[in-house]
Amino acid sequence: MPNNALDELCARRREQVAKLIEIQEITQRIAEAVSRKDELSLQLMLGEREQPILRLHELEEGIGSYLLTRPEAEAARLHELLRGAEAASGEERPLAELTDKYRRMLEAVVALDRRVSEQLGGKLSFYKKFNR
Repeated sequence: MPNNALDELCARRREQVAKLIEIQEITQRIAEAVSRKDELSLQLMLGEREQPILRLHELEEGIGSYLLTRPEAEAARLHELLRGAEAASGEERPLAELTDKYRRMLEAVVALDRRVSEQLGGKLSFYKKFNR
């Protein structure tokens, strides 16, 4: 597999990890505002979190578009790596490791967001609506 494709996806995955760190920090501050019952800060931080979430979505779409430009077999393997497949070579290892880091961070952010949402909304929480 060409290194330029792996390098490109590693760069994009690193940018996703950076956005997740930003989202996680804001979500932690939101959790603290909820604990303090600080509605003004809560509203401000919810708005602040919107842009990094939108950027993360744009990055994911960009990765999908990039894969469409690659030869079919290469795109299929890259897609597997981006979905958590183990590296088959040393060249694939950085992308596989970044993907694992991204997945773990995403799970942590979702878990934190779930706790905050359930504290705020109780039975009306976004997560409760979809876990029936």
